[in-house]
Amino acid sequence: MIANKVILIGYTGQSVGDFLKTAYDGDPLHQSGSRMPGVIIHAHMVSNILSHLLDRRPLLKTWSDTWEILWIWAWGTIGGVIVLWFRGYQIWLVGSGVIIALYIAYSLCFNFYSIWIPLVPSGISLVLTPLVVRGFHKFQTRSLARNQNYVSEF
Repeated sequence: MIANKVILIGYTGQSVGDFLKTAYDGDPLHQSGSRMPGVIIHAHMVSNILSHLLDRRPLLKTWSDTWEILWIWAWGTIGGVIVLWFRGYQIWLVGSGVIIALYIAYSLCFNFYSIWIPLVPSGISLVLTPLVVRGFHKFQTRSLARNQNYVSEF
């Protein structure tokens, strides 16, 4: 009756206190206090292992911290180079659209091969770096213009 079955015994009641915060608790900031029971987390782990063994589904692979940092840095560099190369606003938008499309395509390819990549940090880097570069360039231009006006008064 229980041949070829996995049985997990554990508590799901609030009184035991075997609850953990996860990414699936529905609250990304973990402010509501909702948590998942430990036995449910173990059930998900067993399910992934059995799917890997029986259904030949690949396990999720990750990169080392060094490769993740290089990935995030590379997308930030790409965003910064795009904003420096394309001075016109429309051309910059088209270039950024192409880069974002490539970013999504790479992410989907890695996801297809069950490789976990830092999607959100590299996306933030891709979006924020051009804004910082553009702001610094404007600041530098205004500062240079102010200095030239100051020198020309003498």
